[in-house]
Amino acid sequence: MSQRYKRPSNEPDVGEDTPLLAPVIADESGSGKAVKLNPPKKPVVVDDEFVQLKDFFDVEKGWMKFWNPAITFSQITSRDRDDTLFCFDAFRCFAFLWVSNSHIQEGMFLYFGPTFTQWINSTSAYSVYSTSSGGVVVFFVVSGFLNLMVAMSIARRCKDKEYYSWKSTRVFLFRRFMHLGPNLYAAVLIALLVGCTSSITSLSEAFCTPCKSYWWMDYLFMDNYAAMFFGTACFNSTWTVSAQMQLYVLGILINVIYFRHPAAAFLAATILSVISIIIRTKLVFVYGESASTFSSHVYTPSYCRIDSYMIGMMLWMVYEQVLKPIHTKSYIPKHLRDQYLPAKKNATLPTTRPVAPEMVPAPAVPVGSSSSYGTGTTTLDDKAVEQFRSTVQPKEVVVTPPPRPRKTFWEEYIEDLVSWYHDQYKNFFLFHKYATWTHILTLYTLYPTMAFCMYLGLNNAITSETDEYLWTNWPVFSDLAQSSMIFGSLRNSYSLTVVALGTMGLLFFALEKVVLWPWSYVCRWWIWYPVGMLSYTGYLLSILTGYVFFATKADRDGASSWNVSSDTEGWLKYNLYFWAILTLNLIGATMMSFVIERPLMNLSKAIDV
Repeated sequence: MSQRYKRPSNEPDVGEDTPLLAPVIADESGSGKAVKLNPPKKPVVVDDEFVQLKDFFDVEKGWMKFWNPAITFSQITSRDRDDTLFCFDAFRCFAFLWVSNSHIQEGMFLYFGPTFTQWINSTSAYSVYSTSSGGVVVFFVVSGFLNLMVAMSIARRCKDKEYYSWKSTRVFLFRRFMHLGPNLYAAVLIALLVGCTSSITSLSEAFCTPCKSYWWMDYLFMDNYAAMFFGTACFNSTWTVSAQMQLYVLGILINVIYFRHPAAAFLAATILSVISIIIRTKLVFVYGESASTFSSHVYTPSYCRIDSYMIGMMLWMVYEQVLKPIHTKSYIPKHLRDQYLPAKKNATLPTTRPVAPEMVPAPAVPVGSSSSYGTGTTTLDDKAVEQFRSTVQPKEVVVTPPPRPRKTFWEEYIEDLVSWYHDQYKNFFLFHKYATWTHILTLYTLYPTMAFCMYLGLNNAITSETDEYLWTNWPVFSDLAQSSMIFGSLRNSYSLTVVALGTMGLLFFALEKVVLWPWSYVCRWWIWYPVGMLSYTGYLLSILTGYVFFATKADRDGASSWNVSSDTEGWLKYNLYFWAILTLNLIGATMMSFVIERPLMNLSKAIDV
């Protein structure tokens, strides 16, 4: 029988069943009783499967938090990256609109027939954008830039020091698959459901028949070779997704080289681009006689798209090695950086003011005396209070300044313009004072090179002067005049590279933020961000939305013709259809992004592979 501790009559009551040497403390309330200290509780292991399932589907704690609409909405609408890279949102948005324009036109060809084809080819406003090849090239260039940036970010998080590790490669491919794969699979499934459940013949022929036979090519990311081997593909617009995944795998070679030797990686990317151009030019003379063979053997294979992807990767190398040190002023010696580097934006120092001694409260009066519990009170006279207030140090009260009124767009524009000129005037002397000669010569070599690339791309997209000079003044191409199909195929082939170089030039000056500052300023507007974030899902659904809209309209009302009296009337009519279908497309893209794209991308970042 265990002994119990018997307390004296004058000891505070702590309970009859208190064991020997139970820890107690005095109550601070002055009641005279002691309080028992409870030992820390051990974590409770829950074996109930229902409780574990409930935690799994918890929107705030479990995996279901990745499907929280508030998180997805915040990611689509709020930008948290470096403001220098905001220009890529504008380019993704522009490429998406360019490609969507071509995909919606395919549905309009189905409904309006040859009359619409004649009008679109004769209208200068839309003849440039009647094909989506330029928008696809912009997508590949932007993809090459952003994916090398993501690969280097993953390598830093995996703490790679000397070599690009296998873990970084594994994480990179897994995240790229989680971004491309589920959305592609969902788009193919939607196409199958729409084509096989619809009674409209055109929809069944476009989606049901080919997708039932060759859906597995999309699921293996080989859809860009389906037309080459089988003569048809499941989903016309998904070949770029397969080509991107194949280029991601090829880009790992550049990632490994760049992590060790950036100059060698730039040279390797240049060599791969030249090889791709040579292969594509050779294939034009073999398969360029027919539009179908040109598309299946030259236009869609990934080995003919290496140059666009590598140009994007080379632009990232130029940005990180040349432009980024200028923006961060890393060329300034460390002992002088505090003097020249500006303070953080919106960092305001709080204003303080001392408080008069009369405002300092008197010390709290203890309750009860030191000899007994709750039997008396002690008061302080006025002299003691004054003595206490004279010895205490004055406190400081932080006074937050009132918020400033919000400025208008033009006020912010003028203020940014003035501050930009002031910063550039100061940075010009700092850069030439502290930067190395190699850095300075590299920068001034890039300016005319990128300007020339930008000129080539814009000239190729807007006019045909370069083509006319090339084909009329170069005797080596004189035999091609006998075959107009070869001429057009070769022009489309070299246009892919020229548009990629022009995109690199435009992106360079948007990133550089000095020479074409208004262009860089426009590219950083917020409006491009949400559309750019929906560009991938919107691209997958664009051709499906146009086909369903016009096929349903043709089945209900019958075929129609494009009867317009002037280009202005045709332009207004075309925009009415285009923006209406684009709105429906963006609604579907938003739903797919909320359900599939964003949640699975966030989930891929949480899974350790």
